Amino acid sequence: AMGNLKFGLLLVAVLSFSLVLSCGRSEKDSGMLDTLAQLKEEGNSHPREALQRLDSLKPLLADCDEHTRMLSALLEIRLHDKAFDVATDDSCIMELVRYFEASGTTAERQEAYYYAGSVYRDMKDIPHSLVYFLKSTDEPADSVLLINAYSQLHTLYYQVENFPQSLEMAKR
Repeated sequence: AMGNLKFGLLLVAVLSFSLVLSCGRSEKDSGMLDTLAQLKEEGNSHPREALQRLDSLKPLLADCDEHTRMLSALLEIRLHDKAFDVATDDSCIMELVRYFEASGTTAERQEAYYYAGSVYRDMKDIPHSLVYFLKSTDEPADSVLLINAYSQLHTLYYQVENFPQSLEMAKR
C-alpha cells in the first residue's frame, strides 16, 4: 500500500511538472500572440513603426511554435501592404496560404487569401489576384477584410473592363 502511495505521489509530481513546462511554452507563445495583435492594431495607422518593432522581435520568434511564426510572417506582409510597399515575389505568401489552408482558422485563411490577392495585384498578375480576393470572400470572418476584398475586386474588374462584374463587386 505504501509503495502504491509513493508511486501515485511520484506520478502526480511528474504530471504536474510536465503541465508546468507545457504551460510555460504556451504562455510564451500566448504573450507573443498578444504582442503581434498589438502590432497589427498599431500597423493600421503606423505601419512603418510596427514593421520596425516586428523586426526587433525576430530573435524571440525563433523560439516560438510554427503557428506563431506563420502569423508573424503574415503580419509582416500585411504591414508592408499597409505601408504601400510593392510586393515583387509570391513565394512567402504562397507558403503562408498553404500553411493556413491546412492548419489555420477561417479568419487566418481569409487574411492569407486577401494578402495573396494583394501580392498578385502588386505583381500585376490580375488573374491570380482575382482568384485570391474571391477566395477571401468565401469565408468572411473579418468584415473589414471582406469590404476591402470587394473594393479590390471592383477595381480589378474595372481595370480589365469587365464592367458588369465590377458593378456587382461594388454593390457587395
